[in-house]
Amino acid sequence: SKNVWKCVYYHPKHKAYLVVYVDDFRMSAPVAAAKELWGELRKKLDMSEPKEGGKFLGCLVKTGTRSFPVGGDPWADYPEAELNAAKKDGRLATARCNEYDMEHFFKSCIAKYCAVSGINEGNLSYSATPFLDEQRLEREFIDKQAAAEKAGKPIDRGALTEDASGVLMKVLYGARMARHDLLRCIGGLASNVTKWTTFCDRKLHRLMCYIKSTLKMRMVSWVSSCDEGKLLYCNYADADFA
Repeated sequence: SKNVWKCVYYHPKHKAYLVVYVDDFRMSAPVAAAKELWGELRKKLDMSEPKEGGKFLGCLVKTGTRSFPVGGDPWADYPEAELNAAKKDGRLATARCNEYDMEHFFKSCIAKYCAVSGINEGNLSYSATPFLDEQRLEREFIDKQAAAEKAGKPIDRGALTEDASGVLMKVLYGARMARHDLLRCIGGLASNVTKWTTFCDRKLHRLMCYIKSTLKMRMVSWVSSCDEGKLLYCNYADADFA
């Protein structure tokens, strides 16, 4: 059908999804059906033995099951007594949880930035956000640029004019996979790659400081037993299909 996603397949009988990316296969299916479906695929394709979770497109997906009181947070740590009470009252839910870990990838992003900028990784200080105080600093920069133009001086060019796009696009891959908190900052900087300035250098440095400060941050997801029959599945278009 022309209305389905390329390389994404759905099995209506077993309610299973399969994503195919080059030689990587990723399936989401009821446990009882998964073994049968992999077996059918392996009759036609020379494949290794399927594994639970693992790395997919550079992202390490850690899967597990957690228990929590109905209406609670699957990722919270509840006292054993509270969980036992919820179980006794029939209010204990279980959730299938995923944690998306790209820490190793983002370390390589930091290494790339340090290599092209000449900055020692130890000089990337702690940052609680990926943004500078742009409203104040940008006004100062604009005034400085205006004064330089009036004096006939060349427009300020950043030190990373030639290398910024390479750093940003590498970080963007990881951000789209598992760190959506970085997307706005990357998008703003990417819009300046053809007019890169020293102020852009400062903003990129702040972003890399933030990434180093949040290497342990993870995107998580879960589906719980009390969600059955209440879920709405939404798919969002990639740029290729916009």
